[in-house]
Amino acid sequence: MSSYLNENVYTHTFTPKEYQVELLDSVKKKNTIVCSSTSSSKAFIVVKLLQEYAWGMRKSKGKRALFVLDPQNVPIMTSHVKYLTDLDVISLTKTDETEHISKYLERYHVIMTTGEICCDLLKLQELQDLTIFNLIVIDDCLYGQRQKYVKMIISRYKLLPESSRPRILGLTSGLLSTELQPDRLEAELRRLEKLLNSHVDTSSEIVTLIRLSCRPQESIIKCPKHSPTSLHEALKAIVNHSIEFLLEHRYDPSEIYDDDLLEEFRQVPDPKETPLQLLNEFLEILDDMGPWCADKAAINILSKIEKLKVKVPYERHYLLLCMISTTLVHVRAVCDDTFEGLEELEKLRKYSTLKVLEFLDILKQFKPPGEKPEPIVEQEKLPDPEASPNKTKPKGRMPRRNFVSRPQTDDNLCALVFAHNRYKAKTIFALLCLPPYHG
Repeated sequence: MSSYLNENVYTHTFTPKEYQVELLDSVKKKNTIVCSSTSSSKAFIVVKLLQEYAWGMRKSKGKRALFVLDPQNVPIMTSHVKYLTDLDVISLTKTDETEHISKYLERYHVIMTTGEICCDLLKLQELQDLTIFNLIVIDDCLYGQRQKYVKMIISRYKLLPESSRPRILGLTSGLLSTELQPDRLEAELRRLEKLLNSHVDTSSEIVTLIRLSCRPQESIIKCPKHSPTSLHEALKAIVNHSIEFLLEHRYDPSEIYDDDLLEEFRQVPDPKETPLQLLNEFLEILDDMGPWCADKAAINILSKIEKLKVKVPYERHYLLLCMISTTLVHVRAVCDDTFEGLEELEKLRKYSTLKVLEFLDILKQFKPPGEKPEPIVEQEKLPDPEASPNKTKPKGRMPRRNFVSRPQTDDNLCALVFAHNRYKAKTIFALLCLPPYHG
């Protein structure tokens, strides 16, 4: 008899991906190592594989399943198996729990443990023969010095006749990471196969691979070097003058204070470090994006300086922050004087580098066609003249507000722009907020 609750189940939540089903089918046929970085994929394969072998565990004196996990994953996998199957599970994470292993094997279908505890169990008389298991899952001890635990398990496994050997499932994280060099990938796969006496398997269904893989078009656009304007040179001279002052500035507390306080002042950071960093970031934006963007960046840097001035506990640090704040205010005053009388778009085109202008032209290609729809302004509800101002509200639950459908669209995302730092990112945001480019 079907349950009516199944009609309300969201299919994407419970429907596995094609490659997960393919890997599960491979594990059922042979010892397999699954390379996956997602815990959901590992949990799906483990639970479904347990359900396939559960028929041999439920009968009298049936087989058992052994899980060798790292200590953090033992309670997680225990809860997965406990709630998603009807099998009895026990987790063994302490040495003193191994004394009652014979009772545990009679009562529980699945044994969850760590590599160290598993090797202690194999030394007991009850586990001299691994044929009592029909499934061994290993998700630990595959790297470093802890490989010795897996080698001990596999050496005992190889002593069994092939017809009575349990199925082995090895779980490891994704190997295609920045830590593994590409020329070492094949050697790493062979090492895992030899260690676990298994085969590394991946998805081979061409339709799935095409759907999950991306084929981006990569283009490198060369921008000619921008010739600096007189405003660019003036701003650079102002900032460089402040940088020269900071580099020549000397901060030595030992010349002012006694030796008793010298140890304390050694822990004080260099007061020139943060001001120099902020001014250098401003110069980078000025050279890379031009005076218009540098003026917008100066606003954000000034805001950051005001926050630092509130938090800084030392006088010299405060004074140097005030100095660079004055420098950036001077920069903004020069920009305002130069930009006077110009329209915003004229400022942008005249005082921006070719790199910025090319960037805006690229974004125009991804702008959705047609005019941007005007926002719907809701009219305010007029008060009812017949309603009494002193009328008390009725007690009880108020009626729920009307449901307003909000159209969901995938066209909201136009592009992903990676910036070098937050000041450059905020400057690009100010650039895109201009009326011709907004939306």
